[in-house]
Amino acid sequence: MTIGISVALFLLLLIIYIVVIEIFTALFRITGLTQEKANFQVISLLTGAGFTTLESEVVMNTKFRRNIAKGAMLFGYMFSVFLAGTIISMLSKMSTNEVNNMYGAIGILMAIGAIIYFAIKMKWIKRLLDKWVQSIVEKLYLKKSKKNPYYILESYGKMVICELLVTEVPEKIKGKTIIESKVKEEYGLSYVTIVRKNESIEISPFKDIVKLNDKLVIHGKIGKINKLFRS
Repeated sequence: MTIGISVALFLLLLIIYIVVIEIFTALFRITGLTQEKANFQVISLLTGAGFTTLESEVVMNTKFRRNIAKGAMLFGYMFSVFLAGTIISMLSKMSTNEVNNMYGAIGILMAIGAIIYFAIKMKWIKRLLDKWVQSIVEKLYLKKSKKNPYYILESYGKMVICELLVTEVPEKIKGKTIIESKVKEEYGLSYVTIVRKNESIEISPFKDIVKLNDKLVIHGKIGKINKLFRS
């Protein structure tokens, strides 16, 4: 294999790897992790270097984040052992003419990969990527889960902040304003925001009523959230 092909192949695999890092980072970001935390954890998972910081506990404290972590670890293993190894083995068996004929194809793939990489670094495209990933998550994970599915955005000891999709309004709060339902007094729960028709509304405890298909960002104990919304 010529030095030129080796360098080009290395750069191509590097671009693919970076793009995949961005995709997994976006997955973690929609669960509430910051860009910095998500990016660090994804690189640790993909490279198999281990993630021994206290921040790794945040990744492991929800089923959804654990599933993302599993996907990242499996991809990292498959990429390094199978994909990269197969490509290198295949090229090593090619004749010089066959290898030289691949310069054009590799160059085109590198150009496409570079365009994708620089595109997803742009803020507005990053926001679109986040929305696209979130819509897929909601279709494949949330809406197929049990009633009023949620995922935890952040945890602080026994307290959590979670996003919950209202697929069934509990009898306790049906038709009642937030203040009338007494979720704070009886369950210790606070609504951080209500997302309705993709718009975050300014909460008015004396007027707002939880409706079907609302997305609630809730602060409180997970046991109390389960008791109110899943009992």
